[in-house]
Amino acid sequence: MYVPHERRSVILRLLEQRGSIRTAMVADELNVTEETIRTDLIALQKQNLLRRVHGGAVYMPPSGGRDDETRADCQLIARLLPHLRDGETIYLDPCLLTRALCSRLGDLRCKIILVAPDMTPLLSSPVQPQRLILPGGELEKMSKLIAPVGIAPAFMRDYPPDVAILSPDAVLSLSRVAYFNPLRARWAKEATRVAGVCIIMASSAVFYARAPHPIKCSPSLLITEDNLPNSFSGIPAELIPALSVEDIRNSSNDEIYKRM
Repeated sequence: MYVPHERRSVILRLLEQRGSIRTAMVADELNVTEETIRTDLIALQKQNLLRRVHGGAVYMPPSGGRDDETRADCQLIARLLPHLRDGETIYLDPCLLTRALCSRLGDLRCKIILVAPDMTPLLSSPVQPQRLILPGGELEKMSKLIAPVGIAPAFMRDYPPDVAILSPDAVLSLSRVAYFNPLRARWAKEATRVAGVCIIMASSAVFYARAPHPIKCSPSLLITEDNLPNSFSGIPAELIPALSVEDIRNSSNDEIYKRM
């Protein structure tokens, strides 16, 4: 029997990766009963870490409170922030992680390139010092991304990012990442083509995943958990403690605590 702390850490990381989870699916992945998972979801909801829905739960962004310290997304972001500087232009790959990052930029005085208009309210307060750059184009309603219609290369030439922060759906090799959404892939491709620095910030689960829209990139830094595959050891990495579904299913409690 696994202790609640371990299960709930995995549940949060699954939410950060997927946005939502189904109780039955998580119970099957962790080899426990659905009632056990429902008990975990109730406990996590009381901490404002997720919102329960019929049959599962959905992701809740960081609240800014003390509970954030135990969240994997906040731990990843904390590793990233020291690498960002005042005066930089930063491309944010639109996803759950970068949405959480928006709430933690603090007094960083930079320009942020946003290709997802629905992210604009996260940084639009007059008291926030970040300046926003939004491209023109047609809004694709399903993905809520701007469809560049041929303007992406020109836009990135006019507003070249100093830093491109990518959170792809899959990392295929030292030089290739991939996305499920072709628009995300297209914007990431143009951003990394001109950016001075490319940083990948993602759960280690994406290093074992596949997605249909690959792009080439040359990351200078990986920010992930410490079970990074050996094949990626050639890139500098900022690592947080690892705790994955595989850890829960295949490791004893003692082994997990030694890694935490």
